[in-house]
Amino acid sequence: MADDKKKSKKIKITEIPKGGLKKFGSNVGDITLKFVVFLFIASPFSYLTKIINETGLGGTDPTKAPFNSKLGPMGCLAKDGEKTAMKMYSKFKDNVQGSETFKKLSSMADKYVPETKAKIDKIANEKLNKFEEKTNLKKKKFNASEYIRNSLKEWSFPYKSDVLCDKSNIYWEPLTYRFYRWIINTTIFSYAYGRQALEFVFELFSMAEDYVAPDTVAFFIGPFVVLFIMRLVGPIYSIGSHVVGEFGNIGNLVPRNLFQWWFPFITMFIAMFLLFIIPIVGGGVQIASLVFFLIIYPFTEKTKFSIGKDEKQYSGPMFIWKNITSRLKYILTFYFAIITSYAFTDLNVMYGSIFAFITLFTYLY
Repeated sequence: MADDKKKSKKIKITEIPKGGLKKFGSNVGDITLKFVVFLFIASPFSYLTKIINETGLGGTDPTKAPFNSKLGPMGCLAKDGEKTAMKMYSKFKDNVQGSETFKKLSSMADKYVPETKAKIDKIANEKLNKFEEKTNLKKKKFNASEYIRNSLKEWSFPYKSDVLCDKSNIYWEPLTYRFYRWIINTTIFSYAYGRQALEFVFELFSMAEDYVAPDTVAFFIGPFVVLFIMRLVGPIYSIGSHVVGEFGNIGNLVPRNLFQWWFPFITMFIAMFLLFIIPIVGGGVQIASLVFFLIIYPFTEKTKFSIGKDEKQYSGPMFIWKNITSRLKYILTFYFAIITSYAFTDLNVMYGSIFAFITLFTYLY
């Protein structure tokens, strides 16, 4: 009898239950995928928290960039400034290269000292290049990462547009202009106050700054906050804020001259149709931009920070990777601890003990 009891105990310790191995494999695959997603969210969000604590969060004031320009209402004086700069540039170029002094120096250089011509051309080109850089007229290749980084610092599309800055539109206020103005101001309302709420979220991570670094808190808690925002708060706020913004800016649809045969009938019919379309389309775009900002945008950043005791500074993808590897010990410990619990429940005591040893070894060494 004693031998039978020992055998049954041994079988329970080493025997894998029916279907246990398949269940264990499924659970391990599931938790591995969740950990990969967790790290993909945690490290960029932690980096973003560090950046915002250092530089602040842009786009929170509806009266400033990127929503409005310093150059007047809707920034419409920017185009006039660009035209003036172009005229100055052309005059400067003509004065330098078309002047008699420049021509005499060039002919003398051709006749006597060929090297002098190259020097004169170099000086002239340097002056022109400096002027081009100052007036921002030099053509450059489109840099997506630069545009993304500066999108909250500079006044740009859709707030900067030919429709809003057209003087004829501003004076006559046609139907298209008023609807464009209404949609833009609704967007500004939603985005500006949404980013104020987002700034408050980032400030929460720095509340325990005296005890734990904000980026460390953001690394381990941030993914849950991000998922909560994206799945619950984001959709409700995005759609709701656009609805509130529509009614709050409804005055943008009213022209100065009310004595037009098509007002208010056409305006009213189109507005009633757009009241349902704008929150759905605008809210969807806002949620997509939120996901981009919280997870993808940090990969484009160039702000450098050191990690732990490492004095070398990193930015962008390299910082995100180093941020993961510097915490890998604790991440793997937690990962193997979960697998250990699966091994005990799905397999048997023997395999559970093996994974428990791996977990302990990972933490200690």
